[in-house]
Amino acid sequence: MIGEERRGAAVKEARKRKKGQP
Repeated sequence: MIGEERRGAAVKEARKRKKGQP
């Protein structure tokens, strides 16, 4: 399912952004 894979990538990127933020 491309939809699920796309969502997973978005969540992974958001998590990385949150980790970088204080």
